[in-house]
Amino acid sequence: MKVALLCTSTAIALAAHSRHEGPWQVSGRHRVGDDGSVDFDHPGVTISARFIGSSKVQALMSQVGIVMNTFVVYCDGMWQKGPADLHTASFSTSGWSAGVKHLVPLCEGLDPEREHTVTILKATEAQWNAAHPEPNHVSFHKFLGS
Repeated sequence: MKVALLCTSTAIALAAHSRHEGPWQVSGRHRVGDDGSVDFDHPGVTISARFIGSSKVQALMSQVGIVMNTFVVYCDGMWQKGPADLHTASFSTSGWSAGVKHLVPLCEGLDPEREHTVTILKATEAQWNAAHPEPNHVSFHKFLGS
């Protein structure tokens, strides 16, 4: 399925949508919340979208729980390097408070005249190895562009 998005100065507007998740495609085990957010905990879950009209793209995300999760971001198929302390990931949920939405930079310096693809991949395992496992899923709310 081709997912195409058009970007405005403050948000990515829908040009065509997927079956049920919104203007993006989700692969892997997930659930769609009442507000349209995508909740997931398993490694390998990906969220992808195609867009045009933006020079940068961000994601609005949150987390239930406090165990750090890491993610790898691909912009037009190219891995996006993260901070120096994350050698194999693009970003993490380190320091995120439970339930607080965070704006995560994904891709920058893009040609707004060309179509681009962004993919977020969850790289960490679900939190099942504690003596008392607790919910620690991540929620993806939407992509934003400018």
